Amino acid sequence: MLAELAQDDPSSLELLTQIARAQGLQRKFDEAHKTLDIVGKRLNHDASRPKVHYPLERGRAFDSSGNADQARPLFEQAEEMATRLSEGFLGSGCNPHARHPRVRASKPDLEPARH
Repeated sequence: MLAELAQDDPSSLELLTQIARAQGLQRKFDEAHKTLDIVGKRLNHDASRPKVHYPLERGRAFDSSGNADQARPLFEQAEEMATRLSEGFLGSGCNPHARHPRVRASKPDLEPARH
């Protein structure tokens, strides 16, 4: 199914980031990273929302697998990209699901998320 999606269509790339999120929630972290690798290879200058979701979901996969140190810069990158692209769904704090991982990853004393 993944191979059938349009190579660089932003909607397809965003869908793939959400598939990776679902894989991470199932604790299938290797699969999530493989799916995100596909996204990373297909990102182009037009794909704004996927450029936000790509580091966000990679960060979530790292954070949920206990690698908060690897997650933290990815959450910062996602927030920075959202701000730069005026993607208020992440940068404005309106979506607690988007900002929550960065807050958790910034506090190393908290346990990784158990989804």
